[in-house]
Amino acid sequence: MNKPPGCSSLEFKQILHKSANFFLSNGVLHRINKPFSQIVVTSPSAQNSILNSLHESLGHRGIVETYRRIKLRFWWPGLKRGVTKWVQSCEACQKRSSKLPMEPKKPTGAATIFGRVSLDTVHIKAVKWKYLVIARDDLSGWVEAVGLEKIQAKKISQWFLDNWIYRYGAPWSVTVDGGSEFGQQFLKSLLESGINIKVTTPYYPEANGMIERGHQAIKDTLVKLCGKEGKKWRNYLPLVLFADRISTKRSTGYSPYELVLGQPPILPIDLELETFFGVDWSKVESTQDLLLARTQQLENRDTILQQAHQQLMDSRKNSVDYRNKKKTSRQPLKKGQLVVVYNKSLDSQFGKLFENKWNGPYRIKAQNPGGSYILEELDGTELARRFAATHVKEYHSR
Repeated sequence: MNKPPGCSSLEFKQILHKSANFFLSNGVLHRINKPFSQIVVTSPSAQNSILNSLHESLGHRGIVETYRRIKLRFWWPGLKRGVTKWVQSCEACQKRSSKLPMEPKKPTGAATIFGRVSLDTVHIKAVKWKYLVIARDDLSGWVEAVGLEKIQAKKISQWFLDNWIYRYGAPWSVTVDGGSEFGQQFLKSLLESGINIKVTTPYYPEANGMIERGHQAIKDTLVKLCGKEGKKWRNYLPLVLFADRISTKRSTGYSPYELVLGQPPILPIDLELETFFGVDWSKVESTQDLLLARTQQLENRDTILQQAHQQLMDSRKNSVDYRNKKKTSRQPLKKGQLVVVYNKSLDSQFGKLFENKWNGPYRIKAQNPGGSYILEELDGTELARRFAATHVKEYHSR
């Protein structure tokens, strides 16, 4: 091989070294490789044709398999990078994949009792009273609930006013499900009262995990008490709610009753057997003794609340850390990125197997503190719904 004009001695030496890996066969440049030599492809259009033939035309396999197929036959500089970009930007793969992304989570929790409340509805499927509306305090776990024949925003608003706000005061934040159960009228009434509203994303109950787990326990207990048909489940509701309030929560180490009222509950058996909890306060002989006992109760309650809040946050942090370590597959997306959204409703629709599982593309407008995304159309129109991070993934355009 002769030295090309304008080529330095060092460059020519490098060319000679690299040329040992290539050879010509019938006018076609090959790269030496095991077990078979690779045809060198330099034309971008030819590269795209090969990518299309070995990805789109052969079952839309992933990056690893598509790269293996091409590498066995062809080579060009930046081959793996090109295959990765091609597969990631495949329209069909992006919109029909069933794999959901996972982002790191952050632990959240209220520092005061009745400061943050979660509201949700449970479909009981009984003969007449078909719905159970549940309100639960974030820190203490204190629960209130009511059975309804049908979901009506006006009735829920009045119940929440009478049975929560008039008893425990107005919370600074209420978390509700992003579905249609509560309606705009109910949300508007909360906003007019100065209450912040956090709407969780539909199809993503993990965002309201505390109450989701809690109401399942209430529902299961009602089923055990009133049988298969559940005609009289509302009669058992006060008992089930009381049992929930006096049950110790793993997340805090205390029962809601203790955190709210500052002492363990006095049960009928305490009065019957005269246990320590069944003290007859009428036997306290002096004002000094009474004040001392009450002061000790209040001091203990403050300490208990601090301990409960710390244990709650530690518990949630440990849970989040474990989840992030095991399941996180990406970092949060950025404002302005193009994304597609998972159509969760197709999971329960027969005959929709071949529909696109991901809709879009849309553009990220912002991310809420809880992790859900606010999206907009490409023309800037904001979407009304909020979308869970696991239901949003980056869109790659070609």
